[in-house]
Amino acid sequence: TKQSGLLAQERDVLFSLNEQSYQNLTLYVDLTNIRYSNRSTFVSITTEIQQQTAEIGRFYLPEYPSDATSHYEDISNTANYTFDICLWQKVLSETGSLKFYTDGSFDDFEMDVYFLEEKGQPSVLVNEIIPLWYSGKNGFLYEKEGIDPELIPPKSIELKNPSQKAIVQILAHGVAKSNKPDSRFYFFNINGKEVAKRSVWRDDCSYNP
Repeated sequence: TKQSGLLAQERDVLFSLNEQSYQNLTLYVDLTNIRYSNRSTFVSITTEIQQQTAEIGRFYLPEYPSDATSHYEDISNTANYTFDICLWQKVLSETGSLKFYTDGSFDDFEMDVYFLEEKGQPSVLVNEIIPLWYSGKNGFLYEKEGIDPELIPPKSIELKNPSQKAIVQILAHGVAKSNKPDSRFYFFNINGKEVAKRSVWRDDCSYNP
């Protein structure tokens, strides 16, 4: 992989992949020398599909105590993230690039990006990936009545033939602005029928190391 980009908040990672020739394909992101006073809270990973932005993944950086300094030996300043991108290999072989964006600055840490490839027949041959909605880097505003429906309008989808199945990937992320246990759900409807209801918030944060 090769990193390029002049903006402090963006990095382009360029690479070459063979189309749908991997049984397993994993994206690894290793962060080192994370500054304890860093301004960055998250990193978003996107690619372009037919001139539309599609977010593949997003991760949040570790939070450090406000008085943390580099001489705190018991505080790790490294982090590792992995993403299963096997279903994305057709798109990535065509684009040959990923864009990394942080809300702070890439001067706040050092980043190493690489793939773990296992060549072979993938379990699923993907015809296409169709972007539906993208909240942008800063997300949708979630108010009392939820997200403004105009921001996530209904979409009509026509699947290519032959298609045996369709997989919908919903990447939900966010940070609560208060300590109240507010309920936040997303609902997914197909042809007017609710097929999924999920809580946006995780309930296992207390198990974080």
